[in-house]
Amino acid sequence: EPPLIRGGFRCYAWSQITDFLMALRAPYDPNYKDKNTPRPRLLPGLLSLRLDLVNFSETLLPFSGSELHEVASHELGCTLNELQVTGMPFDDAGMKASAELSGMLKDEGLYLDGSPSFVAHVKQLQPLSGKRWCARVVRAFEGREDDDDS
Repeated sequence: EPPLIRGGFRCYAWSQITDFLMALRAPYDPNYKDKNTPRPRLLPGLLSLRLDLVNFSETLLPFSGSELHEVASHELGCTLNELQVTGMPFDDAGMKASAELSGMLKDEGLYLDGSPSFVAHVKQLQPLSGKRWCARVVRAFEGREDDDDS
């Protein structure tokens, strides 16, 4: 059976998200060597972020690479209280990318996943009526009664 995708096919869908998240980092400072404090952030007051994924493919989308995990979980990890994402595919690749992006949330952070809000045409964006959200709390920790802080 022939493959569905040619050998030279490349997908830049996840790279676009990675590039956007990398742009949220502070400029690189080669003199910054303090390992005891976190690297400065470009927008330190940013606690809520919305990503509208426009015209994302629902089929044949490969899994996200390690770059998305690196920037979302390590460089921007545990920085947001709320992350809203619209247009994320509802397949295995989309679920993996959602898991990677949820690494940006603090403990008990809110991840909202919604249907696409926009569709791109040649000259404009057309808003869609999707108003349904699926909410989940990320890494909510419930302490056991027998746990002791001492």
